[in-house]
Amino acid sequence: MKLQLALDQVSLDQAIRAVDETQGLIDIVEIGTPLVIKEGLAAVSAVKGRFPSLTVVADLKIVDGGAYESRIAFEAGADIVTVLAFAHEVTVREAVGEARKQGGSILVDLLGIRDIPGAVARAEAAGAEYVCIHTASDLAAALRPSLRGLEEAAAAVRGIRMAAAGGITLDRVDQILSLPAALRPEILIVGGAIMKQADRRGAALRFRQRIDQADGEAG
Repeated sequence: MKLQLALDQVSLDQAIRAVDETQGLIDIVEIGTPLVIKEGLAAVSAVKGRFPSLTVVADLKIVDGGAYESRIAFEAGADIVTVLAFAHEVTVREAVGEARKQGGSILVDLLGIRDIPGAVARAEAAGAEYVCIHTASDLAAALRPSLRGLEEAAAAVRGIRMAAAGGITLDRVDQILSLPAALRPEILIVGGAIMKQADRRGAALRFRQRIDQADGEAG
């Protein structure tokens, strides 16, 4: 299982410091939608240039212009670009086609989707490499759904890889890791539970230890 650090409501300087602090513990760094809006795709280029061994996600949440918008993100240095599952299937296919030309990948974000099995099937049919079960950050913790969405997605998956995002805390990780190995996502996306801590490296280390322990037990 891989650990992805989401960089959202920060400046580019703060983002680079956070990656510096957590190097060796994270596998993927996400240039979140708020950071892209604030700094532009220059943030993707800056992080990829500084940390070339890390996989970089440009969280554009594309809903139209699939080929063009994904192309400019890949050209900026992104390895993975996100497209919303609400987008038309043509948009997803065009983004996937561009990803293949550029040597990158598309992640289809299921944010707000009710028919999770159907969305997973459409993402797979379009050739996307990842789907993400994503709970909106605007939802209060008490309103966040159970792990049912993750279980529904896992049951529908035929070959596509899964990620999970939205309110991922250590307690939430423990719940996810309690699921059978076949139902667990390949990527855990963590934002505030690391970024809002005074000791971000220590916070990332606790996530890394949980993941590595679960992987060891599963192996």
